Amino acid sequence: MSSETELKYTPHNGFFAKELFECEYIAPYAGLVRRISMSTEYLDTKDRLAAKSGITLRRRYENGESVIYAKTNKSSHGALSVRGEWSVASEDTDVAARLLCNVGAPVEELCDLPLVTVASVRFERLECLVTPYPGFSFMLSYDEGVFGEKLPFSEVELELCDGSVSELTVFGEKLASRLGLTPETRSKYARALSAPLS
Repeated sequence: MSSETELKYTPHNGFFAKELFECEYIAPYAGLVRRISMSTEYLDTKDRLAAKSGITLRRRYENGESVIYAKTNKSSHGALSVRGEWSVASEDTDVAARLLCNVGAPVEELCDLPLVTVASVRFERLECLVTPYPGFSFMLSYDEGVFGEKLPFSEVELELCDGSVSELTVFGEKLASRLGLTPETRSKYARALSAPLS
């Protein structure tokens, strides 16, 4: 299991990625910016057993490569969330729970149950590694896309790579204040559920 610790923010209307990656808090410490096309299907049983168990299952295509994930909600506060995360590279959602169970995800009760797509999201991601000083680094992402078929969204994420939660929080709050970002308390999954699939 890996642990995912990240801050999520919603940018203001009229925000452009250039503002983020050229900000004086980011540009001097940033690595190469790369673009990733992402398409995600969120999976669950028809009676939402995964959601009731506090598990998020998803199949995400990252530039055409399929990866299946399980995430648990550990804790959240404002823009900050900390979750357990497991992943396997696979195209086969029929055995997704079994594959994830094999790598330690707590999804045993889902292994023999059929899964269906309950929500979706498509977006373009710009990301780079930011290292403000030795011992502290995070992956900075700017996402822009749609939930379901046409509900638009944009989002800024800071995912901790090295250092402490407090360092990430302090830096995130400083960046949010500088760029007018609003803490986003809901996951992509929670927001995608409100958008029709077709």
